[in-house]
Amino acid sequence: MIINRSIFTVILLLGGIAISFFFTWPAYQDLRVKSRELKNVKTELGYISEYYKHIEDTSARLAQYKPVLDKMDSALPRDISFPALLNYFQNITSQNGLVASGLGMPSAGTPAESGIKDVKLGLSLIGSYQSLKNLMASLYRNAKMIEIDGLSFSAPDKDGLFNFRLETRTHSY
Repeated sequence: MIINRSIFTVILLLGGIAISFFFTWPAYQDLRVKSRELKNVKTELGYISEYYKHIEDTSARLAQYKPVLDKMDSALPRDISFPALLNYFQNITSQNGLVASGLGMPSAGTPAESGIKDVKLGLSLIGSYQSLKNLMASLYRNAKMIEIDGLSFSAPDKDGLFNFRLETRTHSY
């Protein structure tokens, strides 16, 4: 009976281990799966953290160039306000001693492949040659990207003033 009791104890012990193994194995597998998922989420969180750190570093570097970028943005605006453009030309011509006898209505060109649109404007001006020279220098020094496409003029009148026709082009995107 001692042998039977010992065998019975061993069988019960092995049965208990088998039953506990049978019931705990799925929980152990779930624990391993959750552990892998947690590791993957931590890795992904690390990548996201690195990405945002890179974005912050890039933003800080771009902030150093803010004055230059603002100047570029004003030189190449998103859209051009035609009344503001006409007002600008009226002011710059009068500042340089020219009289604007006519401002042609701006015409917007179709955007090129780069997405930049051309805006053309014709100006009829009256003034001296030196005033025209000052105006052209002002246009070239200006932050706005204004190009002079054409210039025509007539002989001076009795007061020594020329009639100029200036064809200009500016850009927007």
